[in-house]
Amino acid sequence: MWAFIVMLRQRILQGIFLASVSLAGVGLVGLFAEWYLRTTVPIDWTQEHRVPHPILGWTLEPGSEYTTYVPEAVRVTYNSEGWRDIEPQSRMNADVRVAVLGDSFVEAYSVAYEEAFSSRLGELAKADGRDIEAFNFGVGGYGTLQEYLVYKQIAPSYRPHLVLLGFYLGNDVRNNDARLESVINTGQEKVESRPFFRPTSSGEWSVSVIDIEDARRRFEQERLRRERWPLRDARKSVLLRVIGRTFRRLQDFGSFDGTAGNRTTSHFVGADMSRFGVHFCEEPEEMTSAWKLTSALLTQLRDEVHANGARLVVFTVPAVEEVEVKAMDIALADVVDGDRICLESTPGYDRLSNVLNSLGIDSVDLLPAFREAARKDNASLFRREGHWGPAGHALAAEIVFREVQRRRLIEVDGF
Repeated sequence: MWAFIVMLRQRILQGIFLASVSLAGVGLVGLFAEWYLRTTVPIDWTQEHRVPHPILGWTLEPGSEYTTYVPEAVRVTYNSEGWRDIEPQSRMNADVRVAVLGDSFVEAYSVAYEEAFSSRLGELAKADGRDIEAFNFGVGGYGTLQEYLVYKQIAPSYRPHLVLLGFYLGNDVRNNDARLESVINTGQEKVESRPFFRPTSSGEWSVSVIDIEDARRRFEQERLRRERWPLRDARKSVLLRVIGRTFRRLQDFGSFDGTAGNRTTSHFVGADMSRFGVHFCEEPEEMTSAWKLTSALLTQLRDEVHANGARLVVFTVPAVEEVEVKAMDIALADVVDGDRICLESTPGYDRLSNVLNSLGIDSVDLLPAFREAARKDNASLFRREGHWGPAGHALAAEIVFREVQRRRLIEVDGF
């Protein structure tokens, strides 16, 4: 009997030892995975630094700062007015003031402030002996309507001589159309809070009214959800965030008939069009409607800028799948309607060019230079999460600055 007890005790101790070793092994693997993912996987914290706005839908949180990982660590700060820029007061008396409008590419939370397009533009001007200040008014997720509304908001105080609008074909046209935008983003704050441009019965256009109290309630609910345990602590782990993101993708892509997920084949076709609709070889009817809205918005912005005695210039914002051949192949393999999408021939860029030419708006197409730099010179223009890296911002600023000079697009004496 005593021998049995001794043997049982030994077995229990062995089991505890093996379990401890196994747990320690799992812990070490987890720590290694966490370290590895922190150095390789982009983690975006920007959503947590947006606040509701009654007109714009959302803005950047004034005075906030955080570190994002792309996967390189980037410190992001917003000034007292809620822009990814330094304080404007000391720069308002520059001979030439340039307002840069756009979405997350212009906001530039994937690079240091000094490396962003607007900062590079200002440095190029100073190196050329010009007293030019470029102000960054980019906000992640903004469409053309919100960029137009930003201009109306900042024009009286900043009085820009030149307005640069970064146009990202990847989603800007879609962002302007409520129906397309809701196809793949239903329930997300960007959709629920986004204003839209709508025709009225009189043939004019109006901006949809945002239910600001409802928006504040939803933003607050999301904030509280993020701060509840265990999500509060899980958010700090890149490994857990990646596992959660993978699980959600498996839910979405588990079935095309809705049995293992909650999305159907029509959803995927719609999602492909929402993501690549501007690059469909033959333009779908839904995109024709979205382009009509986009053209109307660009007309409004052009007229407003011209009425203030300034000049509007649109520059294209190339995406990685439009530039790099490998990224293009991966993107097309990941969609349902890959054979209908023409990323290499870029019909979306042709469509935008035709719209801008018909409206008499100056433009700078960055795609040819980006392709040449990436394909011939093997330049690394993009971060792993898809936004421009330092080299991309530098190349964009150099080309735009050169074209503004060459075409004399700044209508100020001496320039």
